[in-house]
Parts: sequence; structure tokens; C-alpha cells
Amino acid sequence: MAEHDKVLYALDVEIQPRDFERLCVDLLAREGYRHIEPGGGNKDQGKDAEIRYWRGASDQCSVVAFQFSLEKKWEQKLSRDATKIAKGDSDVGEMVFVTSQKVTGVRKNQLRAEFKSKRRWELTIYDREWFRNVSFVRGGLPARRS
Repeated sequence: MAEHDKVLYALDVEIQPRDFERLCVDLLAREGYRHIEPGGGNKDQGKDAEIRYWRGASDQCSVVAFQFSLEKKWEQKLSRDATKIAKGDSDVGEMVFVTSQKVTGVRKNQLRAEFKSKRRWELTIYDREWFRNVSFVRGGLPARRS
């Protein structure tokens, strides 16, 4: 079995939600999202993780909210959590959504435009193909934590 097939199998069958969240944080750090503060669990107001950053000398911060999902109905999960996040944190300006499911390029573009129009947020979606690419092209996944 090819390495990327093993990764996709693990996403579909073996990984638990909390381990999936940890894996996503590790992989996103490799993508340049430094200083991610993991959250998740119950009562997380829709955010599994976040980054807060300041621009210039202002007291105002911006927030990148992260949400990770193994759910097959990923769009419903995205919508629910975006609503929770919007209610709980007015500083959010960007959302990164990672799903183990396949998302078409057309749908990603539609959702980006919808989020920009409705929430004034930037939206980035990493999907199943990203996991396949990370495992195959970029030399594997992070080592399993004990």
C-alpha cells in the first residue's frame, strides 16, 4: 500500500478527533502558521485553535481561527462553527478549516467569496488532497506522539 493510501486510510478509519486536531496543528505549523495555540474540546466557541497577532503599535489584535473536522458533512460543521466563532470573537479576520473530506476547487472558491461577503473573513480550506500531498510529496507526517 502506498504511503498516501495509508494516511488516507488512517484518516477514514483509525484517527480519533483529538489526535486529528493535534495532527492538523503540527502540519499547519509546517505550512507557516507559527505560534498556533491549540484549544478544542468542549466549550471552545467553535475554535479548535487560534493565532492572535497585532499590527503596528495598536492594541487591536486580529485572530486566525482554526477548525478541524473529520465529519462527512463538513459544510454543516464549517457553518455551525463559523457562526459560533462570529458570536464569541469579534476580532476574527480569518478562518482556516481543515477537513478529511474532499472539497472541490469550485466549492472552495464559492465559500471563500461567501465568507468574504458575509463575514468579512478570509477563508482557507485544507482538504483530503492536502493530506495526501503532505504524506506523499513532503516526506510523511509528523511522528506519532506518545
